[in-house]
Amino acid sequence: MGGKSGKSAKKDLTLLTDDEIDKLTHNTTYSAQQIQKFYPEGKAEKFCTQVFKTFDSDGNDYIDFVEFLIAVNITSHGDVKEKLRLAFEMYDMNKNGVKMGNEKSKKFHDELDDATIHRLTHNTNYTPEQIRQWHQAFLRDCPSGKLSSRQFTEVYKKFYPEHEAEKYSKQVFRTFDMDHNGYIDFIEFLLAVNINSNGDVRDKLGLAFDIYDINTDEKIDKKEMTKVITAIYDLLGEDNRKGENSPDNRVKKIMEKLDINDDKKITRDEFVEGCLRDDILRQLLAPNV
Repeated sequence: MGGKSGKSAKKDLTLLTDDEIDKLTHNTTYSAQQIQKFYPEGKAEKFCTQVFKTFDSDGNDYIDFVEFLIAVNITSHGDVKEKLRLAFEMYDMNKNGVKMGNEKSKKFHDELDDATIHRLTHNTNYTPEQIRQWHQAFLRDCPSGKLSSRQFTEVYKKFYPEHEAEKYSKQVFRTFDMDHNGYIDFIEFLLAVNINSNGDVRDKLGLAFDIYDINTDEKIDKKEMTKVITAIYDLLGEDNRKGENSPDNRVKKIMEKLDINDDKKITRDEFVEGCLRDDILRQLLAPNV
C-alpha cells in the first residue's frame, strides 16, 4: 500500500503555463508574445496590490462588478486623460491627491487654499472659519477628499433604514456631482449643503428641479418625472401604487398642472412657479423644501 502523497506544490503565480497562454490567446486579441510582456517573470504581488487598491474605489477590500467594469472600460475604451488619471491613482498610495506627496503637498490637501475659501464665502452663507470646520469634518468621513456614490447611498440608507433609498440617492448624488466626474468633492458638497440649509425656497426648488432633470437639458419630460417619482415612492415606502396613486397617473396630473405651454416638457421656471402656487404639489415633488 502506498503512503499518502505529500501536499501538492504551491503554484508559482509569477509564471504562466502553456495551457494558460493558450486559453488567453483564444479568449483575447493578444498574441502569446504580447501576453508574456504583460506577465513577465518576477514578483507581481506588489504591483498587483496597487492596481487592486485603484480598482477598489470604495476601499472595502474587494472589487465588485461595477468597479471591475468601470476599470475595464477605462483601460479598454477610455481616452488618454482617463487612462493617465487611472495610472496616477496607482501611484497615489495614500489617496491624498498628490503623487509622492511630502509634508508640503499633504498640507495643501488637508487645508483649503485662500482662493477656495474666497470662492465659498462668496457663494455660501458660511464664514471662512465655518468653512474650515466643515472641511475638516468632510475629511474625517472622506479622507481622500472624495465622496463616492456608494458612500452617499449608505448615508441615505441610515436616514431611511426601512425603505429603498438607492434609486433616489443616486439622483441626488448626480445633482450634487456638478462636474459629473463620479464623486462629490468638498466644494460641491458645501454648495449643496448651503442651499439645503440656507437657501431660499426658489433656490431649493431649483435644486429639486435638477434632481428630476436627469439628462441635464434644463427640461423635465414624462419619463424623467416618472423615474424620480417612483424613486420617491421607494424612499418613503409607498405601497399603494394603483389607480390614481400609480406613478404614471401621478405624473400625468403633475404634467397637466406644470406644463403651461403644453409642450410635454417642464422648464425650470414652470417647475418653480408651479410648486410655489401649489403647496400639495410642492410637498410631493420637493418634500424637503
